[in-house]
Amino acid sequence: MNPSDLHRLNTFYAHRVRYLIYDETDPEERVVAQSLHLTGTFTLPNLVELHCSGLPNTFIPSLRIFWGLPSPRIRQITLYFCYEDDDGKFSVQDSRSLQTLLSSLPILAPKLHSLTLEGAGGAHTGIYPHSLEKALTSVGAQLRHLDLDEIELTNTELRQILSSAHSLQTMHASLIESPTPLQPATVLPTPIKTLSLQISSTQNLTELLRFLRLPCLTSFSSTLRHLNPNSSVLLTSALTILKFGVTIRDCCMCPLASFSFTEHLFTGVQPGKDDSLIDDGILEPFLSFPNISDFHISLFQDSATTMEIGGGFMRRMALAWPNLCRLSLDGNTNPAVLPQLEDLIYLLAHCQGLCFLSLSLDFSKTMCSLDNMHTFITARGNGLLELRVGLSIASDPKLIAAYLTACRSKVIVNTRWFSRPRRIVPDVHRQHIDKWKEVNTLIKVFSQIREHERKLLRIA
Repeated sequence: MNPSDLHRLNTFYAHRVRYLIYDETDPEERVVAQSLHLTGTFTLPNLVELHCSGLPNTFIPSLRIFWGLPSPRIRQITLYFCYEDDDGKFSVQDSRSLQTLLSSLPILAPKLHSLTLEGAGGAHTGIYPHSLEKALTSVGAQLRHLDLDEIELTNTELRQILSSAHSLQTMHASLIESPTPLQPATVLPTPIKTLSLQISSTQNLTELLRFLRLPCLTSFSSTLRHLNPNSSVLLTSALTILKFGVTIRDCCMCPLASFSFTEHLFTGVQPGKDDSLIDDGILEPFLSFPNISDFHISLFQDSATTMEIGGGFMRRMALAWPNLCRLSLDGNTNPAVLPQLEDLIYLLAHCQGLCFLSLSLDFSKTMCSLDNMHTFITARGNGLLELRVGLSIASDPKLIAAYLTACRSKVIVNTRWFSRPRRIVPDVHRQHIDKWKEVNTLIKVFSQIREHERKLLRIA
């Protein structure tokens, strides 16, 4: 860029820039950035969001070009560190540069409230926590959101970060197994409301939750993945969920409203039979949270863990969670233990805000007692209900469509199951999928008929 271009850019356009993306690996972008830096007068006074990416060995020095710009209004910064190969690691020099860079946050970005650091490959450097802790101690008064994607921490390091950020409300991080137990320590209450963790073991996580004070936690989500077969603690999804429920209930004393657990493929591990069942006892602790509005459990399609959530427990959910809006229980099920039509009616009658339901049902018996139907229709909801039926059993599409349209004014049936293409869906379930597709078609017809009947009643 020649001097006249730089002058025109600085005079007429710089103050309009609110959102900036910089890729250090792009030679053209790097040349422009260096040209702007050499002017010594270029500023972005109204910059709000900055997103930068590049290789660690060259990215951090060049990042100073933008970071040094006076940007008093910047609110969000995202740094993505990519590598030339999967084995790329942060060098000691890179880590020190990053530490220096983050430590200057209070001066360079005094109004920053969201910081995202994305690594590649999840390499644990051992210096990230110290860098982040120092930075967060300085900017803790304004930082609200922290996302550490593919940057692994031990429970001790995570506790240090949470303890130093006194205004943090949302955090995402990857937790690895710690070589030593977490030592008790006095910590101040952390105002965090949303905590999302990727984990490979739950032993240290439950210790972490016991030693934290989370009185404001309303949303907790976790992903179990890459479980190491050589780990000293091998926990299945069932025991993981139970530990979460008991620990959060007994130790955090928080108004939990959202819980999510996702299981990813882990190799080399064969869970024991006694630990591979998610039943009423596993989910029992969560009934202690009356504010639950979003409850999600998703197991890997080839998981050894099986769900056995019957109609009786579904009714207990209905009574315990009156504010329930979204419920997902996705995984391999036992066909002998599935909620039936009356159980679904009971749930919808008590949770009128329910708009999304994903689980397997048994509608082979579609007849329902008149008393239950009267109660249900009296409490009929007017909102949209999306029903993801998974491996649900269907018998008579017309009766099912009639009942569902009596439940809600708008119903959508989704036959998606584990994101599997139709060609690998077991043959035994294909006939039910076809019936549910027919249900979805009939629902549209029945809904129009019921709407026409209501109009006639209003005219009369």
